[in-house]
Amino acid sequence: MPNHIRMIVQIVGGDGNRPAEMRVHNQNQRADCHLPLRRSISNMVQGLKGAVTRRLGISIWQRSFHDHIVRDEAEYHRIWRYIDENPQRWYEDCYYTKEA
Repeated sequence: MPNHIRMIVQIVGGDGNRPAEMRVHNQNQRADCHLPLRRSISNMVQGLKGAVTRRLGISIWQRSFHDHIVRDEAEYHRIWRYIDENPQRWYEDCYYTKEA
């Protein structure tokens, strides 16, 4: 959907004192994208929003974000399926407007 982003972020390694490796899985990019992690998801989201804002020259973001810890493989698959199928539900969204 064009009015929000959903992604699964996997943090691998790190001990809280040094950066960990992070893999981002989202509906538009199937391959792993390795980004530096500066100790928190908040820093990662801040970096992503900052990079997009610099590229566009204008901020398009709301102030905060929602996160959720995926606790097991079944939940991962449920969430992945939701993200993968989400664009197909755009026409049902209350913010959808039919283009002329």
